Amino acid sequence: MSRSAHDSAAALGGAPLDRAGYVGGKLDLDVATAAQIDVLPGVSAAMAKRIAVDRVRRGPFLSRDGLRRVSGVGPRFLAQIDSLVVFSGTFVGGSASDTIIPPRSAARSTARRGRAPPS
Repeated sequence: MSRSAHDSAAALGGAPLDRAGYVGGKLDLDVATAAQIDVLPGVSAAMAKRIAVDRVRRGPFLSRDGLRRVSGVGPRFLAQIDSLVVFSGTFVGGSASDTIIPPRSAARSTARRGRAPPS
């Protein structure tokens, strides 16, 4: 982010965007791609895709309660990601590419989720 953009965001009283999909160091689930959501600890690729697809079809979640409309999102899931996400209410025209998660190695995937890779 350029210095002037950073200063403008600060002057408006908001935290600058760290990078696309993030606000103040937290992932914005109202604009994040499935690949970005998949990086959250404990979030499976299937859950990340369900979140992104639901948002593309039905619009932004706006809050934790809005995220509950996604199959598999319950109190335990919300508690697990609560400190890592925000909801900006931003509406962006979604695209199919927002729901794609690039393949990764099995060892990296299982290690990220706190499990040992298969032997």
